[in-house]
Amino acid sequence: MIIKNKTFLLFILLLQAFLFFSCQTNRTSSHLNKVYVTNTNPVDLMETKAITSVIDKVQIFEGDFGEKSFSTVLALYADVSAVNIVMLNEMGIEVGSIDYDGKNCTIDSSFFPKNLKAEYIILDLQNAYADFFYAASHYKKYGLLFEKEENRRLLSRNGRLIEEIIYEGKVLTIKNHLRGYTYKLTDGE
Repeated sequence: MIIKNKTFLLFILLLQAFLFFSCQTNRTSSHLNKVYVTNTNPVDLMETKAITSVIDKVQIFEGDFGEKSFSTVLALYADVSAVNIVMLNEMGIEVGSIDYDGKNCTIDSSFFPKNLKAEYIILDLQNAYADFFYAASHYKKYGLLFEKEENRRLLSRNGRLIEEIIYEGKVLTIKNHLRGYTYKLTDGE
């Protein structure tokens, strides 16, 4: 009888250890989609710490996604721990949001095409606002070149321009030449 009790006790301890480590794994698991910067280059989002300064601004967003164009007001907040975007209508009422905390990235909006994943927008914003050297190092791991010229940042592969980020005063323009979309973010007052 003692052997059976020890076996049962050992079984319970092993089961508890298994459950403990299973729960730990689930808490740290990532729910992030890779971003296909090219058709063959899946890239992870940069860590939230890539944006080293606090960004807290209201912007006018004008997007052209081929078959769909729209504009809205955005409240953008980003720092080393998260990127949060709230989309507002003309009356100042929330009509959508995009959030990234380093582990999860979500979008809740009918403005964007249904097949557009939130990670694509977050990566575009990281390309614009992340520390340049951090971003260049990130892309180098994936065989991509991230460069800076005067008022532009350029993402390319084998000499082919993929994305261009242009800074002109209070206007930031992101042009994705490969995917055929453009959007402008104009800082509000």
